[in-house]
Amino acid sequence: MSNLDDGDLREALSEIQQYLSDRLAPLMVTDAMLYLLTQPPEAMISAIRDWLLAQVDETRPNATLSDYLFHAVRKIHLLGELDLVGREALGAYLEQLGQQLVMDCPEEDRELLCSNLARLGQSESSVVARVETLHRQPGAPGATAASAPATGSMSPAAERGLRRLEVLLERLSRHGVSSSSTPDGKKELGRRELLSQAIATAAASSSNSRELDYRLELLKKMGISPDNEKVFELLAGSLPGWNVEAERSSEASGKRPALSYSAEAMYRFVKMAKDSAESGKRFQELVYAAVRQFNGGMLSRSATMFGLATWIAEEKYLSPAVIDAVQTSAHGHLDEERLRKFAESPDKHLLLRRVLGFFSRFSPEGLLDDLWEEERRDRRRLKLALLQVHGGRARTACLERLESELLGESPANSYFIRNLIYLLRVIPRPEGEPVEPEIDLIVRASGRDSSLILIKEAIIYLGETKHTKAGAVLTGYLKSYEELLLNGAAPASDRLQLCGLLDRLAAALARLGTRNATTALIEHGLNRQPGLGITSARLVGLGTRDLSSHPEDVNRVLEALRSELPGKLLSRFVKTREDTLVHYIGALSGTPSVGVTDALTDLAKRFPKTKFGEAAARTLLSLHDASSRSTTGAAMTGDLEFFGLPHILQTLERASATGVLTLFYTNETVAAVIRMRNGKYKSCETERLKNEKAVYELFEKPFPGKFAFVDQGRVDDPDVNDPDPTLVDVVSLIMEGIRRYDEFQRARAVVPDDAILVASVGNAPLFEDETDRNLVDSVWERAMSGKTPSQIEADLSVDSFRVRRLLARWVEGRALSHSRGNNVIPISESQQVARKRA
Repeated sequence: MSNLDDGDLREALSEIQQYLSDRLAPLMVTDAMLYLLTQPPEAMISAIRDWLLAQVDETRPNATLSDYLFHAVRKIHLLGELDLVGREALGAYLEQLGQQLVMDCPEEDRELLCSNLARLGQSESSVVARVETLHRQPGAPGATAASAPATGSMSPAAERGLRRLEVLLERLSRHGVSSSSTPDGKKELGRRELLSQAIATAAASSSNSRELDYRLELLKKMGISPDNEKVFELLAGSLPGWNVEAERSSEASGKRPALSYSAEAMYRFVKMAKDSAESGKRFQELVYAAVRQFNGGMLSRSATMFGLATWIAEEKYLSPAVIDAVQTSAHGHLDEERLRKFAESPDKHLLLRRVLGFFSRFSPEGLLDDLWEEERRDRRRLKLALLQVHGGRARTACLERLESELLGESPANSYFIRNLIYLLRVIPRPEGEPVEPEIDLIVRASGRDSSLILIKEAIIYLGETKHTKAGAVLTGYLKSYEELLLNGAAPASDRLQLCGLLDRLAAALARLGTRNATTALIEHGLNRQPGLGITSARLVGLGTRDLSSHPEDVNRVLEALRSELPGKLLSRFVKTREDTLVHYIGALSGTPSVGVTDALTDLAKRFPKTKFGEAAARTLLSLHDASSRSTTGAAMTGDLEFFGLPHILQTLERASATGVLTLFYTNETVAAVIRMRNGKYKSCETERLKNEKAVYELFEKPFPGKFAFVDQGRVDDPDVNDPDPTLVDVVSLIMEGIRRYDEFQRARAVVPDDAILVASVGNAPLFEDETDRNLVDSVWERAMSGKTPSQIEADLSVDSFRVRRLLARWVEGRALSHSRGNNVIPISESQQVARKRA
């Protein structure tokens, strides 16, 4: 017998004991088993006896010593079934081992144990035992046909995770695990994807820190350093890069949102650290990995990671000091140019809000404090943009700060108050919130004694506040400044500024668009008194609106226009009067009424060579073009990769849009046509698939390209109590699509696009997630004919997820294995490359 103090022997026996408890995958103990085959069986018997002493388990009251002995021999026999160890040599070894272990079995159970050990070689089982599952002997008291799991045993999903990790480790052992750069970018990407999936699977299949440590140890044996930085960087690379809003309901409910596979792995990696210090270290690295993703332009990925960090912080199992230290320092590492770029894009605000929400400094209150003190204009603009990202929360904070500033004893900060008014204007007011108190605040902030910059900002705000009180305030301002200019009360030095304010007031009244505001502006514009400036020019702002609903105002402008027309002595026509006519035409340029078009047609014909005649002709043409556009439907276009299909669909949902969304490849050929009705999904068609499976395929295999949506107008259902049963809620469609994308990526890591597979069983196994026997048989037959997963998916009229999931499950269950010609060497060849330790 070999010396048990031998270091290699002790290490080999220790690995076998861990393998018997399912703490190591079969591939990981191949070297140990090959070495032990060179040693007498007594060494293994001694290790099994030591292992038996640790197997007292009150949750398995029916388990006997005979069951544990059978379990141990069966696990060792499995190494031969998997072709990891030569079957012939292993069979001879097990025969000696079994004979001696039978003698350890109680006499009353020996016959049963001998019978079951003799049958081990007659069936080829492909499922590795779970840690919590004891392989009971057929015929043992209380045993069933299947292995009996103990109370609290791992779920089927966790067991699949273990098998998946084993397959991924096998692939990595053949593919190469180094993440350093290579000349072949495609191979390097493949390695990183495999590493990411292996780490995610290790974390997702662990239920506590001890299990996670075991799995990380497996990665170490493969040459993968599970350093925090590398783990989070690799996991971040497999997060979807979409702009997704599906977490809205979770945010509103206060519950942790459902996480993608990689995000769940990050969560577990932080929570399952061996102690609080290690958890804090991993939390810090998670945040800084999120910062790096953000600075690299990966907003969606960084938002997922910062959202995850926020939930971890709110669960309060980490030290508050650790969280505080990260939240008060990491924001300084965010790239300001990235912040500015994302803040300027409204479609990115939801994601950016998750990033900002992690940092107290970037809360609405923190940003307002910084804004009050900030002197640099570019940094003030950045903080204003970030406050807009916060939306309603920032608006509430602005109102509170404005009231506080106006009530304060110290002199108000005019620039800060101006910024507050600006934010109240650009951030939409929540529906149902009263506007009158807000207008009162603005009026108080912009009284006559206020600085000019404040008054200008208040005028713009009031012009965009669709309320009668805002119109009344603006009209009052207009008359007040008219009086100052006409009665000579204003100093000469202020007259130019007052005229500038009248220009702003006119523009604000035109934007407001109420009947009283329009009438007041027209009265002012037709007032030709000296001292008020060029009043007719202030009417041009009305050209952005259709005044057809105000015929009295339209007629007043038409009468003024006709009164200014030249008579027979055209050569003596004054240039200022010609400019006035152009201004009147500009005021009517958005009104396609019969009276306006007749008047403009007459001007264009009678005075074709004049400045106002040419203006009339141009206005007629633009009115005709606008009418044509309104009957043909508006199109929304953009970059598919930038916006992402989920965001596009959610935008159409919020707009209750009806129309056709067309997706194009980069070569401008049509990839898919999706039809929407009143914000709900109606149908989808690609070259290969139709209906919902076509939509799922678009999620599973996203591609760069363009999109275009043609709006066909809202469709009113004839009977609201009998809606179209074919319509589907967009959110449910997106959630299922994202789930399939996530699982498809995991399955593709196990079975790559170009894999050639061979069978180790005769028929295609079924499993609970796929009961369509025809599909199962079709996929199996094509795999047996030598087709790759990509080719099989192209053959069948189902989305790729269902095909790849089947193939992955079969490989994980050892019903299939990789053949020659793949980037994976067949499992059976691991025996040839195993290195003996002795």
